[in-house]
Parts: sequence; C-alpha cells; structure tokens
Amino acid sequence: MSRIYLLFCLLILSPPLSYSAEFVWIEAEQPDSTNFTFKSGDWGVSDLLSDQALILTDQSELASFQEEYIRLRYDFTIQADAMYTLWNRIGFEKVRPAFEYRLDQGPWKRILNTKYSVDLYVPRPWNEIAWLELGRNRLQPGRHRLEIRIARQQMNDKGKPRRMLYVSDAFCLINRAWRPFGKVKPGKFQPSSEDLQAEQHRFTLAQAPPGSRSVLELTGLWQYARYDEFGEIRDRTGPAEYPDQDTQLYWQSIHVPGDRNKERVQDDHCHRFLYKTHVDIPAVLKGQTFQMLFTESNAFTTLYVNGRLAAHNTISSTGWTADITEYILPGQVNEILVVQTS
Repeated sequence: MSRIYLLFCLLILSPPLSYSAEFVWIEAEQPDSTNFTFKSGDWGVSDLLSDQALILTDQSELASFQEEYIRLRYDFTIQADAMYTLWNRIGFEKVRPAFEYRLDQGPWKRILNTKYSVDLYVPRPWNEIAWLELGRNRLQPGRHRLEIRIARQQMNDKGKPRRMLYVSDAFCLINRAWRPFGKVKPGKFQPSSEDLQAEQHRFTLAQAPPGSRSVLELTGLWQYARYDEFGEIRDRTGPAEYPDQDTQLYWQSIHVPGDRNKERVQDDHCHRFLYKTHVDIPAVLKGQTFQMLFTESNAFTTLYVNGRLAAHNTISSTGWTADITEYILPGQVNEILVVQTS
C-alpha cells in the first residue's frame, strides 16, 4: 500500500464579520470636557490609530498643573437596554499611569497598569498600544457620561514619582462579546482581494501511480489570523484550543513558507496566531495513510484537522511529522488549521 504525504513547508521565524450588536465608538482625543490641555496627533503611527490620539508624554506640560486629578469627560448616547463592555485602546504597556473611570454617577473603578491587555501592537520600541477591557455595565437608552481621572502624583515600585505617559486612542462600548482588531470598529473589517483569494484557495492531492507516493507541497497562499489570549495565560506550552464558532477572527492572507514577522510586521508581538487552508482529498484515496510533514516551525505548534486535535509539537526550529490518517476525510475538502504559540 502506498504511503501518502502532505508535505507542509512552513517556516515561521517568529470575511467581513456579521454584527447585530450595538456599539458606541468614542475618539479619545475629542473629550467633551477636560481640565488639562492635552496634545493630540497621530503619535507618529497614523496607520495604526483610529483617528488621532490624546497624548501626554512631555513632563514639562504638567509643571503648571496643580489639581489632584487630570479629568476627562465623554458624552454619548445608547439606543438599546443591555449590558455593555467598555474597552479602551491605550498606550504604554505596564508603564502607563493607573487611572479610574466611571459611567454616569456610578462608583469610580480603578484600572492598574498591570491589567492584562489584548491586541498589542508595538509601532516603536517601548511604545506599545493595546486594548483594555475596563468592565461591564448595564445601560439604559439615552444620554450617558464616561469620566476618566488620573492622579497627578503617582509613585513607581521604587517609591519615586512615576513619569506620566498617557496615550489614549479610542473607547468602545459594545453589547456583545468582541475581539478587538487594531483601529477597526466592530463589524467593519474589510478583507483585501488577496485575503479573499486565500479564503477560496483549495489544494488538491492527486493520486500517484501504483507503487509511488503522493506528495503535496502546501506552499502558497494561506489564511492567517491573530488569536490573542484574553487574560492570564495559564498553559503556554500545552495544546492550544481550537477556536469555537463564536470566536471572532479576522482572516487575512499570508504566504507559506515565509516569515510572519516580515509579512505581518505589525503582529510581531502577537504570540498566538493561526494558519488555515483546505485540501481536497479524492475519495479513491480512502484507506491510505496520510502524514503531514513540517519542515520547520519556531513556535509551539498545535495541528487540527477537520476541527480535531491531530498533533502537538513543543520542539522549536526543527522538522517533525504527524500521522493524520484518522482525521482525514477522503472524498471531501479537509480543513487544516495550525495554531502557533510563542
């Protein structure tokens, strides 16, 4: 019996979504009221920001400010009675100041700089920007108010005054689960023509002559998506979970083999991501053995075939092979999904 290989040449050196939710998008650089004169601008990364950002990085700007708190107020309108999650896209991971927020006249809620973020980008060294989930609140239809306050004097872990490094891009209130994706508003992701081409692409494994093995190199255009973890990561090295049907993913294109960090430069600090493609296996190959060869991958790799966990590899920067015979469905188009975790 001939042995059939799917030759998976992957070297990694590091569709519009349907929304029925209501959301409110607030540009942070456009407060309705503030007691401090902020600068606003593109922070040198206009392609990554929603519009502009509210910026405080020059400590001399605080010299004449004598109040206890820097205060910001944003007014907005809600249409539906629901639970809303409040998100803030904010800069300077782990070194930003602690701040507090409240909705309407509710209690102040403190947000520390140790709170886990998601969808992190690093446009320049030490200049991160990411989304923070601030909290959930029930809101009634009508006018509402979001307030932010930042203590003027804050100390670092050495007991010395902390530099005030505050950059805020946008806020989003949304009444359903949401996976942030940069500056893209909920439901507004538009795939490129190449993204759509990657989605529609199908590899086909041909039947080899008797006594020969069929080899299919899965080189070319694949689908790629960030798959950021939410909250604390408890198992970095174990098999990564398969994204369920409710997981919102923004599928783009990527070339295999290739360097993810060069092709998707903005994602070089995304430590969990997906590769996906589809392979048409002729029915005549039923009863054959199927193996998948990875020529190299430099991260923990979890392989799913047709939604089933087929293999997991924790040895970086080396080739390895997985027997996927029991997961392949001859006579059908088979989904191959690879989760990379670093």
